[in-house]
Amino acid sequence: MSRMRNFSTLCHGSVRSEQDSPVGDFFILLTLRSIGVVVRPSLSILLLGLLIGCEVPEIEVSESSTSGSAPPSDSSGADATPIATQKQVKPPGEPVSTRRGLAMNDWPDGFVYVLVKANAKETASAVAASGENQIAEMMLGEPVDEKKLQTIVSQIAGHDWSLFLWFEPESDAFVTELSREMDTTLLRIAYSDFTGWQFIDVYQGGESVEAMHWGLDYSEELGRSDLTEWDTHTTVTTNDDGIEMTDQFLFRSKLRKISEAELSKGDAFADSLLREHDAYMPKSEEIPWLYQNGTVNSKHEQAAFSSVYAITHK
Repeated sequence: MSRMRNFSTLCHGSVRSEQDSPVGDFFILLTLRSIGVVVRPSLSILLLGLLIGCEVPEIEVSESSTSGSAPPSDSSGADATPIATQKQVKPPGEPVSTRRGLAMNDWPDGFVYVLVKANAKETASAVAASGENQIAEMMLGEPVDEKKLQTIVSQIAGHDWSLFLWFEPESDAFVTELSREMDTTLLRIAYSDFTGWQFIDVYQGGESVEAMHWGLDYSEELGRSDLTEWDTHTTVTTNDDGIEMTDQFLFRSKLRKISEAELSKGDAFADSLLREHDAYMPKSEEIPWLYQNGTVNSKHEQAAFSSVYAITHK
């Protein structure tokens, strides 16, 4: 398997350079608009790539992920203070045990999450086998040595799937091999903070069987029009305050056929894809994280999880 990356990288700052920051893209767009030029965000991203001397990738997932300290606050402005100093309360609405679909909509940074149709202990054991690692079941609020921590595997009560964050960009080979070794279904859910593209890939028994990728349409700027590897593809153009943007949706599957109309539903179709597998991709605040105070915690109570495991170096 691919090597594992130390979780403490997330606690001590991003490994991405300032050049990779989307802030540069924002200022390019702002500058062009100030002189009367209206451009699509996708073109400004292309210009950013040219200015810093890099090639804009088709699919790139940043090596860094969301901060390993407390996850970002939600849109309500809720306090992001480590949970150990907050009173834990059950979130309103549907119980987490019955939630399904794609809830992650607060993309904090580039990341790769892996959902495994197996319990947390089996998953943690299989992932830990890739190196000199060990697993330990944890209670929320327990401290962990951040320098040794590799990742956290959690399973929500009432769910057949376990979840962990993966740090290596070459996740395809890792997920393929893990699916083969565990002889089960895996869902890789990824987001690129550089391109703004989102990815859902389904693996069964070591084989990629279904994929949905979507984001701003770069085909015109990059001169890439070969979509033969995709069974279904479509674009959807929207107009927001005079700014026209086109999203591209790509889908392939060895399991089923879908129409362009179904694919053009975008996030709603992605949500239905997870529901097809009875799977749930939570918001970041629902997932156990390593907080700045050195404990692993979540905004859910302990009872919300069947189990939580830490994978650490021996």
